[in-house]
Amino acid sequence: MKVLVLSQTPWRNDNSFGSSYSSIFGGMDDIEFANIYCRAGLPQNNICHHHFYISESALVKNLINKKVPTGRVIETVQSEQSVSQEPKAYKSARVLRWQIFYWAQAMFWAVSRWKSQALIDFIDDFDADILFFPIYYSEYTNRVAKFITEHTKKKLIIYISDDIYTLRQFSLSPFYWIRRFMLRPRVKNMIKRCELLYVISDVQKKSYERIFGKETKVLTKGADFSNKPKNKAQQGVVRMLYTGNIGSGRWRVLAEIAKSLKALNAEKQKVILDIYTLTPITKKMKAALDVAGSAKLHGGVSSAQVKKLQAQADVLVHVESFSFKERLKVYQSFSTKLVDYMHMGKCIFAAGPEEVASIQHLIQNDAAIIATGKNEIPEKLSILVEQPDQIAEYASKAWACGKKHHEITTIQTMIRNDMNKVLAK
Repeated sequence: MKVLVLSQTPWRNDNSFGSSYSSIFGGMDDIEFANIYCRAGLPQNNICHHHFYISESALVKNLINKKVPTGRVIETVQSEQSVSQEPKAYKSARVLRWQIFYWAQAMFWAVSRWKSQALIDFIDDFDADILFFPIYYSEYTNRVAKFITEHTKKKLIIYISDDIYTLRQFSLSPFYWIRRFMLRPRVKNMIKRCELLYVISDVQKKSYERIFGKETKVLTKGADFSNKPKNKAQQGVVRMLYTGNIGSGRWRVLAEIAKSLKALNAEKQKVILDIYTLTPITKKMKAALDVAGSAKLHGGVSSAQVKKLQAQADVLVHVESFSFKERLKVYQSFSTKLVDYMHMGKCIFAAGPEEVASIQHLIQNDAAIIATGKNEIPEKLSILVEQPDQIAEYASKAWACGKKHHEITTIQTMIRNDMNKVLAK
């Protein structure tokens, strides 16, 4: 079986897309994968060996000189180096999330010559049996997805991991709402075309089944839960660890944790939180997250180093923003990082609104020590010191949740059966 995957970013084990898809499809050696991606960087994985890159910087040059190729075949790179030639202005705009940038990008893709012969040849030469497309809150990737679907006329499976359709959002910007209303028909048309719709949470499944009346299944990142890690009994200072993005208001929740730890450590150091992130840091963020003796802010590290740090920690931290706007943005989303936490067999400390899918999942499975409000954070953190046996207990509960809901063999059996059913239609 051949499966063509479209993505924004290159398929790398150290980015969110690549980590999830390498987890979901890893070991399915009877399936051959190809990937078309649209953002600068090199692929790095052991699963997909056919990659095609549509370069935005090349699209700009091509508008001036038609001879400049807008896309090219890329070899899989087995190193942790991610080479990016993306203009700095693009990166800054994405970090700041300027609506004007998204509008300009959409118009640019509408007039640029990305439908190259090289792209068509790549699609035709691979000759996929199934198209497996994540659908993004992005005009240009949906444009590419529509073209490939119409060109190949192959069976389509869609995977949605964020709320990119409903109006249960908050923004005071008219440009945000105009863009959302313009994107909704594209999303709806792609969902109508697909044979099967995967979503990332039960919350999203209920919502999208009601809206689209489409067969919908929950698909998350998975892991091998056959061998439970052994953790030593808690002794000395409790080491808490957060790794990853601290944007979207998450840093404010981490700041609340740091403030509570400062009070908890007033007499002597009992707990310390280490934060590793690639998110650009402001002076305000640094002041709130660098708290002597209680919290330490570090830069980003490689995915391999993240695993080492997680193995050394006692408690792994997950946070979701309590702000009205941000919690609406992620209420359907499930953090794939939680599967990694569960697989490490570590105690999870979570803080976030109970209606957010990630927090709901932890609550329903009693898989973490959870603060569902800012005022609960000090009390829940004190459990780590006053009831240290709870650290081991919740480590076991986190592992049990992972084994029940995120066992990779179960997930891959479902995917394989679903693909065979789609092809048999």
